[in-house]
Amino acid sequence: MNKVLSSTIVFAALYVTLVAPVIILPYLGSKSAVPGEAGFPFGFAINPAFWLHLLTYFGLFILTWLRADYIGRFWITALPVCALAFDFVPGLSSVPIISVTFLMVALIVGMISSK
Repeated sequence: MNKVLSSTIVFAALYVTLVAPVIILPYLGSKSAVPGEAGFPFGFAINPAFWLHLLTYFGLFILTWLRADYIGRFWITALPVCALAFDFVPGLSSVPIISVTFLMVALIVGMISSK
């Protein structure tokens, strides 16, 4: 898998594919883990978009970790984690552009850095 992520274009395409749901899902109420009506018809107590949002962040973390292993900049794996915190923690999530900024910095550093 790491050979696949050695290509900057492949990394950027996969990363942008995972960032798109992070930007869209909050409009579907995914930032709330409070039981809501959206999940009850499907047997879920929590909105399914919440779990999809968390899964997307997990995918971003794994993708960034694999790219960081290739380029040797392991600190960029902290950026999706910081974005997750600024996206879900009450108070921190009041400014949504901060989480997107963390994600874009990880993308830019992952693209401009190479072996």
